[in-house]
Amino acid sequence: MLPLNQIKPTLAIILALVSLTNYAAPTSAQPNRSHTNRFDNIQISFLDGTTRGRPGRRSDTGSRDGKGCPSTDTPIIALMPQNHFGLTLEQYPTFWFYIPYKPDQITSAKFVLRDQNSKEIYQTSLSLVGTPGLVSFSLPPVASLEVNNQVTDVSGYQWDLILYCGSQDFSLRGWVQRITRPDLERQLQTATPRERIALYAENSIWYTALNDLAKLRISQPQNRTLAQDWTNLLKDVGLETLANKPIVGSIQFNSTPERRQ
Repeated sequence: MLPLNQIKPTLAIILALVSLTNYAAPTSAQPNRSHTNRFDNIQISFLDGTTRGRPGRRSDTGSRDGKGCPSTDTPIIALMPQNHFGLTLEQYPTFWFYIPYKPDQITSAKFVLRDQNSKEIYQTSLSLVGTPGLVSFSLPPVASLEVNNQVTDVSGYQWDLILYCGSQDFSLRGWVQRITRPDLERQLQTATPRERIALYAENSIWYTALNDLAKLRISQPQNRTLAQDWTNLLKDVGLETLANKPIVGSIQFNSTPERRQ
C-alpha cells in the first residue's frame, strides 16, 4: 500500500489523464460530422448526357412589321438546353419561359403538346400575368406523360408555345421525355432539397432540376447560395443572361384544358 503522502499526487495524475481524454473525444469525432455534411459545398452543375438534338426553337423575336409588340433587348426564350430536349421524372412536368412583354401587349397565347408521332394530344390557351419575367406552365392531369426510358432521336413529346401580339406571332418549340431512375431513388430519399437538385442536374434531368430550383428561389429570394445555383444552372445551357430576370411563377389557363383523342 502506498503511503498516504503519495496517494494524493497519484489521484491527481489519474484525474488529469481522464480530463484530457474526455476533452479530446469531440475532436476525434469531428471527421464523422464532416462526412455527414459532405454536400455543404456542392455546386449545381447540369451535365447533358443527351447528345442528340431535336428540331426546335428556343427563342423567337417574331416578325418585325411594326404592328405588334415593341422590340426588346431580350427575346421570348424557353428555358431548356441548347439541343431543345430535356428529361423529366415528373408525370406532369413544368416548363419555364422568359416573356419580355406586358400582359396587355399579348393578344392570346396557347400551349400545344404532341406525341412522338407528331399527333396533337393536348392544347390549352393561357393567360399571362406579372410579365415581363420568368413564368412557368405545368401540365394538368389530363395531359400526363408516359414513361419511356429509351432516349432516341425520335423519343419524347413535342411541345409548342405560341404567343400572338397584334399581327405578330412568337413560336417556341421543345421536347420533353419522362424517364424513371431507380438507381437515384435511394439517394433522393435521404437528400435535402438542394442535394436533390444537384443529383437531377448531374444526371441530365433538366426539367425537374430547373423547376425545383426555381421553387426554392421563389421561397428564399434573399438566399445567395440559391441565387448562385440559379446562375450556374442557366449558364450551363447558355442562358446566363436570364439569371437576374424576375421570377414571376405560374401562368394560368384562359379556358378549360382539353386532351385530344
